[in-house]
Amino acid sequence: MRCENWPTVLNDLLEQRRSTPFQWGENDCALFTADVVEALTGVDYAADFRGRYSSVIGSVRSLAKAGHSNIEQAITAVLGEPVEPPFIKRGDVCLFAGGEGMTVGICVGVMIVSPAAAGLQWSPMSLAVRGWNL
Repeated sequence: MRCENWPTVLNDLLEQRRSTPFQWGENDCALFTADVVEALTGVDYAADFRGRYSSVIGSVRSLAKAGHSNIEQAITAVLGEPVEPPFIKRGDVCLFAGGEGMTVGICVGVMIVSPAAAGLQWSPMSLAVRGWNL
């Protein structure tokens, strides 16, 4: 499912986005994660959500319109059944307990990367609740 040179692609994307601030509908946790997944797999699972919201309320409405009650359901619908934290690998999608509640990001070893106000932030994998293997 991943491209052959995915480690380089992942590192390059993270470097490009290092200082890009969080913004609903542009660089929020779900769209950032979808951007990484697209870079690694060539599939844009968030195409139907792009440009459709610009706030937390709008993101919830977009999920509901697509038939999902939360981000976990939406990810499971496209990536399949989640795995428990011990089975999450580098480059996989993670659901974790962030500062604003449950959020998603990408596993980068012992850390999870996701967007924040000042750019990318790294959170410990110990916060992971579940993940999806790519």
